[in-house]
Amino acid sequence: MQGRLLAALIFAVVCVGGYALWWLVVPAVVAAIFHLWSIIDAAKYRSSD
Repeated sequence: MQGRLLAALIFAVVCVGGYALWWLVVPAVVAAIFHLWSIIDAAKYRSSD
């Protein structure tokens, strides 16, 4: 676990909320951007250990 629980929670809430409102298009686009951002953020993570 990376230890960034607040960031993960925010990403999850935005993505789930946006994908739940997919028929409005704009929330789905915002969710897709946040989804990609979270993937990149996780891939670039460097542990302090």
